[in-house]
Amino acid sequence: MREIGSLQGGNLPTPRSPAAGVCRSCGSALEMPGDYCLSCGSSQTKLLGCLLRSEGATLLMLDAEGRELSTDFVKSYLHLYERDSIEYQISLRNFLELVVDRIHRKRPKLVALFAESHELAQIRRLIPFDVKFFGLGNAVGLQSVRCELLKLLKISGLERVETSPNKKLGGAHSTIIGERRGYNIILRLAECHYVKKIVPGRIKAKGAAATGGGVALKITRADERGNLRALLSEGSSVQEIFIVTTAPNKELGELVAEELKKLL
Repeated sequence: MREIGSLQGGNLPTPRSPAAGVCRSCGSALEMPGDYCLSCGSSQTKLLGCLLRSEGATLLMLDAEGRELSTDFVKSYLHLYERDSIEYQISLRNFLELVVDRIHRKRPKLVALFAESHELAQIRRLIPFDVKFFGLGNAVGLQSVRCELLKLLKISGLERVETSPNKKLGGAHSTIIGERRGYNIILRLAECHYVKKIVPGRIKAKGAAATGGGVALKITRADERGNLRALLSEGSSVQEIFIVTTAPNKELGELVAEELKKLL
């Protein structure tokens, strides 16, 4: 059973009326705003935010310009059953499948997923589109989802570098402090598609008082050209790491920095 209803309580907003929209490519009628057009095969929704809670799923659709097309709500009936019962598991499965079905009719380029629990987060395996998972927690509201979608929209326009991570390492200084641990941290940064090149700098001493501690990396703010600087440290040693990104300016460089921090 599927139900679109009013969202009451908490941070969940009341969804907009699912009035029929039209395809902006061919003008064909759509059953719901943001739906994929079956007449001409064009996608109206570029990014879709999915906020999963035990009471239901809130979906937020944005077009390629960042305009909000609609919000949608799929109600959950999990509260009707004991958590350890077979009925609960069946209800959970049906709920997740209904959410996936609602997402599929939009054919988004990317789904930003926020989930209240691990059992709800398993929907990742069912969604047939690229999914960016933002972690667990029930404190996220729709405004936070909207902000993350707008960030993703900005960063999605950047050039992507498909080179393997180890080929992005360069520069005159081949030594990386922390040995294998330090090298693996650098490789993690190089996995980001918006990183062109990583150049290890000179190794310096922090000072006599700065001893002890494991390998750690801190990313500093982006410069005006969108490139980043990081500090890799171990014990009393510190090494500058220069990160060349595909970001053309400081604003987008900061968004790349946020993506890199999530990889650490």
